[in-house]
Amino acid sequence: LYLDSGNASLDLKGEVGFHPPEDVSAHMTLRDFNLKRISGFWKDGDKIQGLLSSEVHLSGFLENPVIKLSASVKDFSYEGLPVTDMSASLKYEDSKIEVTGSGLRQGSRFLDVNGSAVMRLALHPFVFTPKPESLLVSINLEKIDMSEISGFMPRGDQIKGRLSSDIKLSGRLENPEMDIHLQIKDAVFDKFLISEASASIKYLDSKAMVTASAYRQNKKLLDVNGTAMASLSLYPFEFVPTPGGLDLAMVLEQMDISWISDIINDPEYDISGIIDAKAFATGDLFQPNVHGGMKLSQGSLDLKKQNLIYETLTADLRFEKKTITIDDITLKGDKEGTLNLSGVLTHDNFKPQTFNLRAVGDQFYIPFHSGADVRINPDITLSGVWDAPVLSGKIMVPGGRVNLDRFLEKKLAEIQIVAPVSPENGVLQIPDKEPEPLEFVDPLTADVAVIIPNNLWIRGKDEFVEIKGNVQLRKDPKKPFVLYGSLSPVRGTYRFQGRLFQINQGTLTFTGQEDVNPSIDIEASTAIADVKIIIRLSGTFEHLNLVLDSEPAMDQSAIISYLIFGRGPNDLSTKESFQAEGTALSFTGQIAADKLRDVVGDTLGIDYLNISAGSGGIRQGSLTMGKYVVPKVFVVFRKGFDETVSQKLEVTYEINKNFDLETRIDDEQTSALDLIWKYDF
Repeated sequence: LYLDSGNASLDLKGEVGFHPPEDVSAHMTLRDFNLKRISGFWKDGDKIQGLLSSEVHLSGFLENPVIKLSASVKDFSYEGLPVTDMSASLKYEDSKIEVTGSGLRQGSRFLDVNGSAVMRLALHPFVFTPKPESLLVSINLEKIDMSEISGFMPRGDQIKGRLSSDIKLSGRLENPEMDIHLQIKDAVFDKFLISEASASIKYLDSKAMVTASAYRQNKKLLDVNGTAMASLSLYPFEFVPTPGGLDLAMVLEQMDISWISDIINDPEYDISGIIDAKAFATGDLFQPNVHGGMKLSQGSLDLKKQNLIYETLTADLRFEKKTITIDDITLKGDKEGTLNLSGVLTHDNFKPQTFNLRAVGDQFYIPFHSGADVRINPDITLSGVWDAPVLSGKIMVPGGRVNLDRFLEKKLAEIQIVAPVSPENGVLQIPDKEPEPLEFVDPLTADVAVIIPNNLWIRGKDEFVEIKGNVQLRKDPKKPFVLYGSLSPVRGTYRFQGRLFQINQGTLTFTGQEDVNPSIDIEASTAIADVKIIIRLSGTFEHLNLVLDSEPAMDQSAIISYLIFGRGPNDLSTKESFQAEGTALSFTGQIAADKLRDVVGDTLGIDYLNISAGSGGIRQGSLTMGKYVVPKVFVVFRKGFDETVSQKLEVTYEINKNFDLETRIDDEQTSALDLIWKYDF
């Protein structure tokens, strides 16, 4: 039989006997067959290129043939694999098969295969049975550029290096001996560089000895040594690990983990640091007991979305079997404060089961809301099981600011598209869908005391108040967090009708509502001429009720007259109505003072800033600034805009919750010292 097509040809000659012993003699020659011609017979066949040539000699008998086969492929390539020349030969005679193969690229050998095995082969009736006798196979791979095989690996385009391997099989099929060596030089994964990495496995008499190491700039990063007991048979294939036969040790030294951020490429955070770790695996191969420890030093964490940078990140962990012990995890930033985490957790294949973790912090900032800039000193514990965690402890709030308007503003709800556009009319269907609860937070039970001694300022459109008090942060399973307790004002102002009222007393009461909208009962006052105007606020943050009162008592019209004109209704005349321009100036001065307070207070970091205008305009007003210089010490400076009014400096020291020590001095060298007793009935 002879076939000829272009440059390709097939020549087949032979004869076979039909009576025992069925002798056979055949010869086949294939020349320059383009592999693209058969690309449709298998998946991705169109990606294969090359010219195949082969010769097959068949002799002997059908039940015990002699086969000699040689094949070569010129200009072979598959997807991104470079063009190479491949060749292979096979010989079968007297129940022994011998195989050789090689690969050349640009005249240099990069692949070498040699092997032999014992098996029985019959062509009629067909039989192919390996025999449990001698086995000898050698596969050698030399300096393969890993970028050339990148298409066969996930994220392979980021892998570089030169791979070499040497694999030897000997012994018997049912109990082989294996000697495997792998080596990678100048390896790069994304931006992580390893100068050299190597691994070897030696298997003999049901025992595998494993070694591996990795170096970076002549410094060892990784060292692995150990043994694993298992029964291995290549034919019939069987792999049975010996119970308790694993004993493996891994040491990681001074490994820089900054490359992890480059690989993950997460837009929200970057992490860096140096890891030292030791791990030991014993017991069963598929369910090992792992124990050891890990330390992270010289670390940092950058939360990009929250614009937080923790310049210090350290960790000290121990793990044994299914338990992880956190001796210490420290997170510290120059502006973000400090948080220390410690405790114990158990896991099942690294899924958390039980835990008892404690977090202690100092001036730690949590960006839980854009309208709040609050520091906390937490001492909280998370315990229980994954399906029923419990959060308890206390959180001290040493200071902070809350922008009430921003905190209470209603933001647009997130729209999640769960159905495609309808092809009929182009209408996008957005079905009702409740957001899925967080797996861990939804079953959480919480009872945390929130303690606010002072220096927590609430700023709103009309309010500027320092508060203190104690509240409980609670949560029941499958329900939201709620607050119970009350807060009271220490000092502050409330703006009404262009005038600033000093807050004298009051409470904010939280009753467990899902929305942060406490009940309010606050009294504020201001002096106009010889009259004290009083405002009483009630209701909630979102819905305030206001009642006017005065000392001495007056009707509402008289109070409003003082608020608008700065004098009682009996003092107003027709002539005074022409003084509206002066009254307008007074209001303008007050508004300007309020705006200046909003801007300057945030810019200078002042805790308390009050700029008030007098009844005759801004020139008769005064400036009051206050700040906690250290915890429990509040300094106030008062200065009138009129040069005839003396300036004053006040220092208040909170001895405890019942006693304050207050001292005052003015520019006329007049001083005073007061001991103030406070008691809540």
